[in-house]
Amino acid sequence: MNEPEILSNPSDSVKNPDNATPSTPNTAKDRTTTWLHPELFDHFLYEDKYYLKLRFPKELPGELSIGLREGNHYSFTPLDTTVFQLIIYDALDLKVATLELDYTPTDNDTLPATRLVINHVTNVYDGN
Repeated sequence: MNEPEILSNPSDSVKNPDNATPSTPNTAKDRTTTWLHPELFDHFLYEDKYYLKLRFPKELPGELSIGLREGNHYSFTPLDTTVFQLIIYDALDLKVATLELDYTPTDNDTLPATRLVINHVTNVYDGN
């Protein structure tokens, strides 16, 4: 369930996300489209907040933004150049967090504009 949904035609999907379509399995394995996929680690629920740290494989010189489809309030802060923390508020009933990562390169950037959608299971116990 924590596998990314990589959208085809990354440059167009960032500008017009409604026109993006899921990639084929071969595209998902292509290093040129998966460089944005972070390692999701150190995640836990404390009181009513869900904490998740994301580590990217390399420093991103452009602008990274994150969205959350579930509609919960959240904050996203950098901890260093490759590690970010996401805090999702009012997350007691949240079972899956759908993260939308958008990367916009700088003028001198060699990385393409990319959108990545990740479904992350937040509650593996599901009330047990």
